[in-house]
Amino acid sequence: MTVISDGAEILKRLPRAMPKPTAHIIDWFHIAMKVQPMQQIANHMARSRSGLSEALPAIDRDIRAVKWRLWHGRVDRAITDLEHSWRG
Repeated sequence: MTVISDGAEILKRLPRAMPKPTAHIIDWFHIAMKVQPMQQIANHMARSRSGLSEALPAIDRDIRAVKWRLWHGRVDRAITDLEHSWRG
């Protein structure tokens, strides 16, 4: 069984109470809603700080790449990219 949800805590716990194999998946709309603020923050930072405007295309590209990888089921690669980005 697969539980598809918006990430509500109660639905995250549901697969543990169900017979195995059961998986919990957050639906695409809610994943995209989690990524959108990253794009907005990057845009705001680039506009408000001199020197970052040159970095905005690269930041935007990286965020779009993570979103694409998530959409195409490449979760491990998306996580690796995010970890690499935060470490610099």
